[in-house]
Amino acid sequence: MSKRLLLPLLSWLMVAPAMAAVTVKANYKNGDKLSGDVTFEVQAESSNLITSVEFYVGNDLRDTDQSTPYEFKIDTLTENDGPFQVTFAAYDNEGGSAKAVLNLQIDNGMSLGAEHHVEAAEDAINLSDFNKAIYHGRVALKIEPENNGARLALARANLGLGVYDLAQKYAEDIVASEPGHQGGLALLAGVNLRRAFTALKVGTGDWDATIGSVRDALKSAAGAQRTLNENRINALDGNADPLAYVDALIDARRYSLAITQLQSKFNADPRDPALNNRYIYALIRAARWTDAAESLKKAKDQGGADAYTYALDAIVRQVAGDQAGSEASEKEALFGGPNNLGVKSAQVWLALRRNNTRAFGEIVRELREIGGPSVIADYYNIIALAMANQPDASRDMWELTILADPGSPELLVQRAMQAYSYAYSVSGDMQTRQRGLAKALAEAAIEARPESFEALTLLAIIAMDAGNREDAFRWARAASQAAPQYGPAQYVLAGALQMNGRSQEARAVMEGLGKMDRTMVGSPAPGGVAAFRYLYLSGRMPWLVAPGAASVRG
Repeated sequence: MSKRLLLPLLSWLMVAPAMAAVTVKANYKNGDKLSGDVTFEVQAESSNLITSVEFYVGNDLRDTDQSTPYEFKIDTLTENDGPFQVTFAAYDNEGGSAKAVLNLQIDNGMSLGAEHHVEAAEDAINLSDFNKAIYHGRVALKIEPENNGARLALARANLGLGVYDLAQKYAEDIVASEPGHQGGLALLAGVNLRRAFTALKVGTGDWDATIGSVRDALKSAAGAQRTLNENRINALDGNADPLAYVDALIDARRYSLAITQLQSKFNADPRDPALNNRYIYALIRAARWTDAAESLKKAKDQGGADAYTYALDAIVRQVAGDQAGSEASEKEALFGGPNNLGVKSAQVWLALRRNNTRAFGEIVRELREIGGPSVIADYYNIIALAMANQPDASRDMWELTILADPGSPELLVQRAMQAYSYAYSVSGDMQTRQRGLAKALAEAAIEARPESFEALTLLAIIAMDAGNREDAFRWARAASQAAPQYGPAQYVLAGALQMNGRSQEARAVMEGLGKMDRTMVGSPAPGGVAAFRYLYLSGRMPWLVAPGAASVRG
């Protein structure tokens, strides 16, 4: 070749770009086992510019990444256990390319069976390792798509992480496949309550919409709990163990039915304190004060009274205005059962009713120390914190406590009364918000127990303050019919009648109230403020540890 031809060729070779070698490697190697969510981290190198990296599963292109870091995620639970081949292909801007092929193994423990993974999920939940629980729950559900144990674990784990949509979905799937499933119903209640709390804390825009979502969540939770209680009752045979059946009725706030179950037995032989206490307790919770007083006298006369019976007697006498007699019965109860949880919870309520603030707080602490964690002890502590001007602490405890008993009309009414009490101290939008919250809580209480005369009374007061005469009368009449001997219901009925121009009827109702409550003799029919004050001070019904053997420590 002549020098004339050789020199241009050499010059071209000197300036022409060299074909660079592209290298690809990943953070896994052949034979590795994969499970759960996997992230492949890929390194692609070349002296030229890498333009893209592709990710293949088998021959299917799954993803392309055009910038570092090159990462590809895969959920192995969407794949089959067994051999799993992936390929990573890198390309540079000069046409260079390279591939890395990995032969891996997916092993999510499918061969271990669904129950193994359900148990692993439950263990993880107990350790608050919710992500691990979700993994095992998903594996179990892949093995058995209709496994409610897996769904339950997934619902609980997502609830723990605050992923309410998924928690609700799994809980609804459980109830759809098994309508009476206790865990599913309880979780639905819990999810809806958490939604309500979140809505209240973040609701800054349309407050009406926020209150609407809170109302729906609370009512849904209360309804789910009520269904759960009904299922427990239906699962029992009333003839097999009458007292156990009555205890289930009392737990479900089915006081009228409990009374029906026990009345003939009590009348035939009032010498059994176990039966007597359940019967009289149900009478008190239904605000049937006259029947309760007569039954207490009969039980004591026939020798069918124990410490719990005297605690009930102290309550009935206090409501009747006989404080001296109430204190004497209270002493008798404490002498016979100082650590009896029923006696101690009665003592708490008596201190509250007598407005003995100092004693109330001390006895609440004693109840919590003797009985340990309990919804009733926490209920009274919620009131104690509010009385001590600690509204935030009271609210926080209420939120924790209602999760343990979503169908508690007592807790719902208490929070409603706190919100409505606060509404009287503010104005404008804040007052509107608090009244809306109180109404939502009261309506949820009625969803939990349709005959909740405390909630019906509060709704009548709310309507009175809003100037809604028709609703005030409608709610007040419903409250007085549900519990004719419940003083606040009669008081608000008188106010609603007066508001509707029915003065003569209002006076007749006030005369009847004066016979039930001597402190109200000569009082006029109230407006909303006076009616609420009476409800707040005298309207909380006694909520005691029930007289069932499992609930009481002698």
